[in-house]
Amino acid sequence: MTAPRCPYRLFTAALVLGLLLAPGCARRPSIELSPAEKRFLAEHPVVTWAPARAYAPVEWVDDAGQVKGLCPDYLTLLGRKLGVRFEPVITTDWDDALAHVRDHRVDMVSALTDLPERQGEFLFTAPYLDLPTVLLVRTGDKTATLDGLGTRSLAIERGYALSERLVRAAHPKVQLVEVDGIDDGLQRLALGEVDAALADLGQASWSIERLHLTGIRVAGPIPELPAPFAMGIRGDLPLLRSALDKALASLTDEEKLDLRRRWISLHVLGWQITPWMVAIGVGALAAIAILLVLLWNRALRRQVQERTSELEMAGEALQILTLTDTLTGLKNRRYLDTAMPEDEARVKRLHIDLRLRPERLHKNVDLLFAMIDLDAFKSVNDVHGHAAGDRVLQHVSAALRDTIRDTDTVVRWGGEEFLVVARNTDRAEIPLLVKRLREAVAARPCDLGNGTLLPCACSIGFALMPFLCAEPDYLGWEAVVKLADRCLYVAKRNGRDRAVGLIAADDATSAELGPLLEDLAALARSPRVRAFTSSGRVEDVDWLSG
Repeated sequence: MTAPRCPYRLFTAALVLGLLLAPGCARRPSIELSPAEKRFLAEHPVVTWAPARAYAPVEWVDDAGQVKGLCPDYLTLLGRKLGVRFEPVITTDWDDALAHVRDHRVDMVSALTDLPERQGEFLFTAPYLDLPTVLLVRTGDKTATLDGLGTRSLAIERGYALSERLVRAAHPKVQLVEVDGIDDGLQRLALGEVDAALADLGQASWSIERLHLTGIRVAGPIPELPAPFAMGIRGDLPLLRSALDKALASLTDEEKLDLRRRWISLHVLGWQITPWMVAIGVGALAAIAILLVLLWNRALRRQVQERTSELEMAGEALQILTLTDTLTGLKNRRYLDTAMPEDEARVKRLHIDLRLRPERLHKNVDLLFAMIDLDAFKSVNDVHGHAAGDRVLQHVSAALRDTIRDTDTVVRWGGEEFLVVARNTDRAEIPLLVKRLREAVAARPCDLGNGTLLPCACSIGFALMPFLCAEPDYLGWEAVVKLADRCLYVAKRNGRDRAVGLIAADDATSAELGPLLEDLAALARSPRVRAFTSSGRVEDVDWLSG
């Protein structure tokens, strides 16, 4: 039943609107350092910090020993503002990183919760990063809180003594299972080895996407666990703390959003919008005072409904996030597992229905898989750096997205590889479609942002589904994608910047072509297959590399 309008609703709406608009309208002050702070920074042009080894996407150390993540990007920006360089010092684990700060072997850590027991050991900046801790369960599990978990098992990361202590104190019946990091906990949850897991929302989204996990949902936030992060600085450097506070205060909303956008999907940011959460809290307090005179019970029901809606939105946001590549905004490989079974069934059904009407058989009913690999991409990272490589991937993603139709999909396959899924295609038009994809990449040099225009080129391998029109059930979509991938390697082997593909004759059968599938050269030479190359003659193509 809809509640009647009342002055409380108007008051709350105005209050929420003001709080939401205020952060964007506020003018950020410039950095005004004291003479002592300027002198300190001049004497300490290099500030050392100990990153967490495995806390993606906040910060982590990759296999090459490079420190990546949201916090390193924050430090790069703050370093430019303060005129210093932040140099990472790799430690064995998080406890060792904190020990390095306590012992004055490094100057700071970038992400640390300000707790009473840590006062005296560290100096803390103002909190600048807030990633809420959430409870994750398997899809279909109706559990919404730690209380609802009862005596079932909960995966919690080993080494985080504070979180373990708080959970044990508030929920002593829950069976805690220590795991070796968030990846381990979420994998055990997906396999049913534990009933639930704890992670902050950024970690959860990053791990679920990277590990291609399915069947996991966000049950809800864990408000009793501390979420805001500050920078933790060794106790004898108060001038560094005060300079960092001023630099953090000078960051604009746009700068902070740009930093987060690279590592955490906007769907996650949309769920945890800090002004929104503040507005809800302040609005609730105002409602308490007003509803002492009006309708307390109705206000309470409304707050419950709003909170339920927020949790539903968070679950939907995470579901979208698990199917989206954070760097490019394209669909990821997990998306194929969700979408392809329906597309595969539709294509097979159409071919079975249309075999009685051969004049319409190939009129926009086929499914094209075009595997695309950027040529010489490794040299981009080696010469221009990984940031330039990321820019090239985003640039090519936009070029491919602008070229395809609304019914088609571009998937970030991994690294510098993309997969275009073109639905409702005509086999006679496939070479033209593939040509447009290759030319779209080559036509737009990538602006690296420093005045450098970098030419781009790609190689393409393609195949169609169904592979055999006479037997639509013969190969599943995964097998057709694998065939397209093998054609891609043939294109790379034969000089790059070209497209290579195979299209079977309309009446070809599995008895004729099945024995040839493992030998791509024999398959390409078969009179029952049309081999295609965009450069040179088909007869000159070396198929053995496939």
